[in-house]
Amino acid sequence: LFVYPYLNTFALSLDKSGEIIGVVPKQWTLDNFKYVLMNPKIISGFKITISRTIIGTAASLFCTTIFSYGLSKRELIGRNIYLKICIFTMYFSGGIIPGYLLISKLGLTNNFMVFIIPNLLNVYNMILMVNYFKGLPSALEESAKIDGAKELKILFSIFIPLSMPIIAIILLFSAVFQWNSWYDGYMFIMGRPDLKPLQNVLTDIINESQIAKFLSVLPSSVRDKMEMPIGKSIVSAAIIVTIGPIILVYPYLQRHFIKGIMLGSLKG
Repeated sequence: LFVYPYLNTFALSLDKSGEIIGVVPKQWTLDNFKYVLMNPKIISGFKITISRTIIGTAASLFCTTIFSYGLSKRELIGRNIYLKICIFTMYFSGGIIPGYLLISKLGLTNNFMVFIIPNLLNVYNMILMVNYFKGLPSALEESAKIDGAKELKILFSIFIPLSMPIIAIILLFSAVFQWNSWYDGYMFIMGRPDLKPLQNVLTDIINESQIAKFLSVLPSSVRDKMEMPIGKSIVSAAIIVTIGPIILVYPYLQRHFIKGIMLGSLKG
């Protein structure tokens, strides 16, 4: 039940008719992928999405690690207040309009940094990492301090090397979020098609009113050589192109997934 929709979508992307029910194309063709991959919107969307995924994930992981390390210290003054403030944001938000006004006042509308700055810290990921840090042996930190190590030295030389499982899971969470994010591109990017992430480009393609416009941007020489495909087949090809890269990442981090999420949620 889980795999069938993916196989059906993949089959549609390789079919000319766009009217198959199973998982085998009736009329095989690669023209659908040619239309998608040669479209400048897709290319621009890939650049923005790849850039925000790499930069956003690295920045978020760094900020989450630094913040979590501080909150894992019981002797931190005001620690409980900081935790309560962070947890409060998980249940309540300022709302769509205040949120938009804040982003606008900060000058982040139609700005690539709108994909990075508001997502620097995820409270859920922070809680996982705080609990993981609290579960590490305190004797390691004490022995490092006896040898004269400072906090940053302890963090980067002891805590981070011992925390690769939870770092891998947070890396995965952040990367998937950045790759699949659609809301910020819809709300804060207006009149700048060059800044639209891949998911927003896909939304335009899925919209039937955009199919004709989507095809019209191809060179006439290309359109003359290839038979015009069915809209549903183009949409399917665009979906496969969009979700393909992030699916390929999962096998490399899967071995850390269960271990990291369990250790980060139960220890502490």
